[in-house]
Amino acid sequence: MIVHEVRNPLTPLLMQTSSLLLLTDNPNAPIAKIAKGVRSLNLIVEQLLRRTSVLLDISRMSSGIYRLEPSLVDAGEILRSVVSRMSLEAQVAGSILEAQVEDGITGNWDALAFEQIADNLVSNAIKYGEGRSVRIELSARDGMATLKVSDRGMGISPENLDRVFDRFERAVRRGQASGFGIGLWLVGRLTQEMGGSIGIQSAVGEGTTISVTLPTNGTDTGT
Repeated sequence: MIVHEVRNPLTPLLMQTSSLLLLTDNPNAPIAKIAKGVRSLNLIVEQLLRRTSVLLDISRMSSGIYRLEPSLVDAGEILRSVVSRMSLEAQVAGSILEAQVEDGITGNWDALAFEQIADNLVSNAIKYGEGRSVRIELSARDGMATLKVSDRGMGISPENLDRVFDRFERAVRRGQASGFGIGLWLVGRLTQEMGGSIGIQSAVGEGTTISVTLPTNGTDTGT
């Protein structure tokens, strides 16, 4: 399954590069069309890089050599970067990213781990959101920061909620969506390593909300 998932993006990658090569051979090719092809190519490469990065992380965690490097992290800055980077992926899926991010929320976290958590949650919401809007919220209250990502897609049945954070598990049938089934497992592990907690609410046909809560540096903006 893993070999299949890594190879899967290579076909559209080759198709896109072939199309771009044909365009560059045409001196009259419109610049806008070439630019669109380059953006699509960039998206495919980012998706492939994300998949291979997840494989590396899962290998490190399984072998016990994954080490967090805590530092003062601005959660809003990282989250805005993730939303900006993934806006094209959302657009291709027919979705819109709606972000509500409070300023000044910081914590002693691993910056890459926080980025991976946000990246996986947003990517997951786009994947299962069935082309509907995805809402991303970041807030802080009582010494805790909460990242909440909600989609209005297919949702998860009650009997499958307990296993969505297990490794190599997906709460949908294979063929409904691609992936390793380890993205949420990785989110859960990283959250736990940084002293946080994770929760999920979902209903079939209504969508899913996943919340990650992490301790802050006392810079709450909530009351």
